[in-house]
Amino acid sequence: MTAKQALKKWVKLFRLQNWTIEMEMHKVYEDEELAGNDGYVRMRVADLWALIVIDENSVEPVESIVLHECLHILLRDATVALNALFHTPDAENVFSCVNELLTRRLERAFEEVME
Repeated sequence: MTAKQALKKWVKLFRLQNWTIEMEMHKVYEDEELAGNDGYVRMRVADLWALIVIDENSVEPVESIVLHECLHILLRDATVALNALFHTPDAENVFSCVNELLTRRLERAFEEVME
């Protein structure tokens, strides 16, 4: 499954059609944010825009990476109001950790749906 096919699949399943989601493939040595990661997502919730960046040399299946990043978008879409309540760095750090934990648990739950 290509990255675009995976994106189309998870956008439909998670009903994220109201988002504009773009995708790019990068090399780790050209993108500092990829260091230690297979991918990441940048979001502008105000205008429902996201950019998923994937390490083009990752050994992880591309669908797994896309699923993980789409889960971040899904959770952000559902928790944006809650996130606005966090105004201290410590509170934001805790929220970020809980968000990542939930994303990883949901990712494991959806493994059976993957190709």
